[in-house]
Amino acid sequence: MKKTKKLDFLGWNSNILISSLKQINLNIVLIVIIDALFYLISGYLVIFWLQRVQAKMAAFNIPADITSLGVEKAQQLVSDVKAFYYLIILSFIIILIAIIFLASLLKGIIWARITKTKISFALISRFLGLNLIWMSFWFTLVFLISLFVQPTSALTFMLITIILGLYFSNTLYTIFMKKQGISGIKYTVKLNIKKASSSSIHDLLVATKLASIDFLNTLKQIQIFTSIRDTIKLNITKIHMFLLPYAVISLLLLIINILSITTKLSQVTFLVLVKMYSFVGIDVSVATSTGVPPLAEIQIILLISMLLNPLTLLLFAFFRYYVSSLVNGLAKP
Repeated sequence: MKKTKKLDFLGWNSNILISSLKQINLNIVLIVIIDALFYLISGYLVIFWLQRVQAKMAAFNIPADITSLGVEKAQQLVSDVKAFYYLIILSFIIILIAIIFLASLLKGIIWARITKTKISFALISRFLGLNLIWMSFWFTLVFLISLFVQPTSALTFMLITIILGLYFSNTLYTIFMKKQGISGIKYTVKLNIKKASSSSIHDLLVATKLASIDFLNTLKQIQIFTSIRDTIKLNITKIHMFLLPYAVISLLLLIINILSITTKLSQVTFLVLVKMYSFVGIDVSVATSTGVPPLAEIQIILLISMLLNPLTLLLFAFFRYYVSSLVNGLAKP
């Protein structure tokens, strides 16, 4: 009886690459369009929020010597500044939730297409629940780094956090989508009112206790948490299998950036994006009172234009197919 030859590391990865290429079809065009739409709208939301905050800040007329206002006016100013500070935090949280919702809708469709999962309201709802937990964790981590890490090291820590988030996220979304094909968990707490209606409080407490135990047991099986658990386990125990594809994607991104700069594709994408944003009321080409265009908005548009590069979008789309095939390959015994 012949023994099947065990493939080496490169041979196995070559098979995964071929498998992912076979999965690519016309859906990749839709994936690129949806991906571009996500970056475009997210960039608009962030710039819109930033400009509104800047306008509010400019409306504050704080004198060099606050004591010259008098006690009553100084206290009122302090109250206004405090209210404005809380408004910034609240509005920023709303923007983050809006981006998470947008990501759940658009990225949910993308990953469903890649993993050939049926798109439904229930799927997108569960995907939103996953992202509210997953993305909130990474956003909170970045926020804590900005608060407690020294400014000289904060950027490095943030970059590492973002890389780790992306590393785990691609695997997580594949695993989560695959779990949807098995069967969605439908939980309903069934409290037997008939027992309680016998005027026995003890029966009601027993029924509530049993329902709570049932809830906790079900919670352990919820796909969101099992998906996160399986993702962390797979990405850590099989990290050597992910190193090559992530190294290749990083190299290709570098090549695309260099190619885009030399062919002026990045410049064209940037100018087109500025025109599109100015069409919906965001004009960053107008200089401020200092004669300098707003730097923050320019940097955001520059980042979005890099993500909207057609070559980058195609690379991202292909890489998702590759990660999906890789995760499925590693899941096989």
